[in-house]
Amino acid sequence: MRGRHAFWALSAIVGLSVVLGHADAANERPLFESAKLGTPGAHKGFTLSANQWLGVRFTTAEPVQVSAIGGHITELVPGALFVAIFAVEDSLPPSPPNVEDAFFVTTFAGPEDSREVTIPADFHLPAGNWAIVFGSGAAGATGHGAMPGRDREIGSPKYFSKEGESWTEGGFGKARFFIRGKPARQATPKTRGRATAVELA
Repeated sequence: MRGRHAFWALSAIVGLSVVLGHADAANERPLFESAKLGTPGAHKGFTLSANQWLGVRFTTAEPVQVSAIGGHITELVPGALFVAIFAVEDSLPPSPPNVEDAFFVTTFAGPEDSREVTIPADFHLPAGNWAIVFGSGAAGATGHGAMPGRDREIGSPKYFSKEGESWTEGGFGKARFFIRGKPARQATPKTRGRATAVELA
């Protein structure tokens, strides 16, 4: 009987954990989307390379726990691409562009036919002004890719790009960037300058 009671107790704990896990996942939502996904399957678009990075600004009104970052991307030349989160001050990330200044960066493989790519993440992002940036030639990324530029924009996304050694406002559009997560249970102090949460795949 004691063993059966222990099994029931363990089952109840496991069941409660599953319910809480589902409830926690249900709280996740898009924290920002620049556009809704357009037609996938493209093999060209706005280039992602060592010479050109593409980004978009967004704002978090409260601390959030990020679970994924992504966008509509295709791979043009085999090799990893990177995605980074930069703090934004005065409308653009720190210059000159450098992933060592990123709050978060990781690498991923792009698909041959363009589609929505979701890169898993797990970090706290404080309230503030931020940017999602895709590119190559840094953080171990050596591939070339593209964002097709055929997505359905939500509002007026604030796009910018890296060209050479500087950031430039605009220059492309109709590109899907997104970040997904939920309100954070605890705030993380905002930091400036060099990366405080770097993950290299």
